[in-house]
Amino acid sequence: MDKIKKFTKIFITGVFILSLFLTPIMTIDASFEGNEDYYSELCSTSSGYKDNKSKCDDFSDYLKKQREETDQLIKDLKNNASSISGNLKKDEAILKDVEKKITEISAEIKRNEREIAVLEDQIAKLVVEIEKSEAEIEVKKETAKNYMVNIQSSTRVNVFVDFLLAGEDFAEMSRRVEGMNRINEKNQDNLRELNVAKEKLEAAKKDIDFQTKYLEDIVKGQTIAVNEQKELQKLAEQRITLLRQQYAEMIASQEAAEQQKKLIVEKIGSIGPVESSSGSLERPLRSGYRVSAGVWNYSSGGKHLGVDLAAARGTPIYAPANGIVLYTRKDCPTEGSLSSNCGGGYGNSVLMIISSEGKTYGALYGHMQNGGVLVSANSKITKGQQIGRVGNSGRSTGAHVHAELFYLGTQSVQSAYDEWHAGSKNIQFGLGGSTWGNEYANRCDVNGWKANCRMNPQKYWGLY
Repeated sequence: MDKIKKFTKIFITGVFILSLFLTPIMTIDASFEGNEDYYSELCSTSSGYKDNKSKCDDFSDYLKKQREETDQLIKDLKNNASSISGNLKKDEAILKDVEKKITEISAEIKRNEREIAVLEDQIAKLVVEIEKSEAEIEVKKETAKNYMVNIQSSTRVNVFVDFLLAGEDFAEMSRRVEGMNRINEKNQDNLRELNVAKEKLEAAKKDIDFQTKYLEDIVKGQTIAVNEQKELQKLAEQRITLLRQQYAEMIASQEAAEQQKKLIVEKIGSIGPVESSSGSLERPLRSGYRVSAGVWNYSSGGKHLGVDLAAARGTPIYAPANGIVLYTRKDCPTEGSLSSNCGGGYGNSVLMIISSEGKTYGALYGHMQNGGVLVSANSKITKGQQIGRVGNSGRSTGAHVHAELFYLGTQSVQSAYDEWHAGSKNIQFGLGGSTWGNEYANRCDVNGWKANCRMNPQKYWGLY
């Protein structure tokens, strides 16, 4: 039992130590951990960023550290996985040793049980011999007793004297005395022999009784040992199962971390350095279009946060500046309707981060035709590159392109890209849609062009 307690203590201690190895050490600001959504929302508005500039800058640094932490996590996971693998091999060896001991002790118990059976058979035979000898002894004892009684009762001293004196001479008398002595000595010898035989049989019986008791105690102790070994086996199997499970989880976590790293690398690698375009942002369409709906409000009522340029289906749509594609939607039917909510109502669309004259912008173009989105998320674009074709997808009643612009400040495209991925990944850059109720305060003309803010594309491009 002491072995079980000792093994259990070692087992629990091992699991505790293992749990320490399994806990990745992250060098992060505790105030950001678990509160990413809060700080993303806080720092995504101009007022929030202005009032919390220092904290928001720290939050940006925190997000940039995530890739480094992912690399470290993968390294730690690999080290931990290697450590757990070593423990598994050691514990599996212990388990094999325990199983071997159980087999050996069980075999010894069987041998002892066979020996006990032999001893018990010998005891049974000895008991029979003892009983037989005891019967013979009792007969001889009775004969001797009767002899002595008869001698004393029927041959009194005088008679005995007469028997001795009846001899013709002294020599005869001597022979008679010697004969009587021999008879008595023979009787005594018989009694002594029987007693010796009885003592030997009793000693043999006691010896076999002792051996039987000794072997029974051994078997009892071995049975306890087997039970202890089986308990150790159970604990070892439980620990190995736990380690195998943790090892599998560790490998899964490592694979997940590797995948996360791959995604991060793909995002960063897909951006690369983006050179700022020269001049102003290019219009979505170059010719053959008209303004079918102005910015902020429809003529019939309701908010409208972009400008609509009506054109024939398939009319080329161009990138406004050098940049990166954040998001695309390509599977909406070319023909939409007022009730269609495909792509959030924007239908087939492209969301971009672009740079012009050292400033960074966001652009959202919607309602392209099915098969008319010619770029993919995370792809680089250059100013004037055709990125799509006019369609009537989503919430739309005629072929046109819907265009929205966002001012993102003087940060780099890379920084804006990381910020968007780390934040809400909102198609409106967190500035509110037509139903949010906060888009007015987020207009650049209202907040003094403090990033991030919503631009007036109709005014910017001079579309009237």
